[in-house]
Amino acid sequence: RLGFTLALAAVPVGAWYLHAFAIHARYPVAGAMVPGGWVDPALWLDSALYLELARQVFSMVLTPTGALLCGLGLIAAARRPTALPPELQALLLWSLGVLVQSWFLGTRLFDGLARGTEYYQLALVPGLAPFVALGWTSFTAAIGGNKFRLLVQASLLATFAGFALPAARAARTAPESYAVLPELCAEVRRHTPPHAELLLLADRAGAVLYECDRRGTALVAGRAVHPHLVSNENKVPTDTLATLLRGAHAVLLPFPDLLPRGEPLRESLETGWQRIPLGQTGGLLFKPIPAGDVVTSPRSPAPALEPETQAAKSTLVIPVR
Repeated sequence: RLGFTLALAAVPVGAWYLHAFAIHARYPVAGAMVPGGWVDPALWLDSALYLELARQVFSMVLTPTGALLCGLGLIAAARRPTALPPELQALLLWSLGVLVQSWFLGTRLFDGLARGTEYYQLALVPGLAPFVALGWTSFTAAIGGNKFRLLVQASLLATFAGFALPAARAARTAPESYAVLPELCAEVRRHTPPHAELLLLADRAGAVLYECDRRGTALVAGRAVHPHLVSNENKVPTDTLATLLRGAHAVLLPFPDLLPRGEPLRESLETGWQRIPLGQTGGLLFKPIPAGDVVTSPRSPAPALEPETQAAKSTLVIPVR
């Protein structure tokens, strides 16, 4: 019965994935924060995909403590003299489906070196929670029935939670440079109308646009993208950059040091654009100077980059939805 239900459910799901793959092949629009799109079959043969998936699941989603208890629970389940109840079988299959989705949309796992997209794997938690509980039951059963059992259990629970807290805190902590984001976005909202279309360069462009409550197109620095997803094909062509600049109400550089020397965007902003410092954040907003006004925008200092690093830190165009 469970197998029949699984096969029946796989029909619409499989049809949706085939449809998504066909659409992506015909209209290869880059996915949010990913230069090459969400589906990359070549990545399925790359060990980096599986290592990154394991890192996110074990260190951020389940946390090391939860992964340990889940492993004990799966071992206990495998040793049961009878089959698992259908409910637990369904939850286990659900969890496997989450992993398959993460594998299929593999590029999403490389959404920035600092963070990844572990929220895709968060759907593992309800599916594996019973096995975490089973692991805890198996672990505490080994303690025996002495009078200090409850005290030992409480101590172990507190210890496990203590080990899990650093992992949870790391997952919830934004990069240090983003501490200025509230002030920076307040300045952006002050200098731009609500429906302004921005051209943005940032390593976490979606977070910036969300906080600033603005729409736009993001340029993601090559250094913020996993090396497996960086190629010369992802560099922004000059004519595309010119089109983006013509359609932008303003250009936002929350972290100007991400724009390396020699990039066409830096050269384009040196003339014809008014540079507006965004408070004390270090960020810059560029607004086009009306035709007829002869003003040159002050040049911002270019960071010193070694010649061989220019390709690795090239700018990538990412439409942010």
